[in-house]
Amino acid sequence: MLRLLPLFLILFLTACSIGPDRQPPASVHLLEWQGELDVPSEPLATGLLVLSPRAYPGHGGRDMRYREAGSELRYFARNRWAAEPAELLGAALTEALADSGVFADVAAPGSPLHKPYRLQTDLIRLEQHFDDNGSHVRLSLRYRLLDARTGQSLGHVRQDIRQSADSANPAGGVAAANQAFEESVRALVVKLPEWLGE
Repeated sequence: MLRLLPLFLILFLTACSIGPDRQPPASVHLLEWQGELDVPSEPLATGLLVLSPRAYPGHGGRDMRYREAGSELRYFARNRWAAEPAELLGAALTEALADSGVFADVAAPGSPLHKPYRLQTDLIRLEQHFDDNGSHVRLSLRYRLLDARTGQSLGHVRQDIRQSADSANPAGGVAAANQAFEESVRALVVKLPEWLGE
């Protein structure tokens, strides 16, 4: 029996070393403002509250979505957003509009501060597409500027942006999504003076 003990130990240690397959942790990505804007010499309005963006059905949650040619919406298995895209969008918009200089002060979603203007945002689509030509991201947003006192809409715009990805993988999609968001912000900042009556 003692002669079999080393054999049992070898078998036991081998079984422990095999164990279940360990999956690498999921990659986590951000949608964030990293651009620069031309700032007006003086703010055009005193303050803005960025309302929490609303995601259209099918575009909530932290999953990163993609489509292949002619296919249904799918999800990457090992890649996630750091938070729901609508939440990331709210934080990024706050930073971008604060940088724009259009408003003297910009309050983030959920802030209790009262501001004379509010920005309503709908996230209609954020997904990566793959086809024979490579990959691109589609970002569709609707912005509406509201008078906080009356609730009146001062202006609105829908954007549907297609941004090519440098690589046909999730990392390429994230970079393209951030480029699309930067394009969206620049177009929004051009509209804001018109909506404010300037």
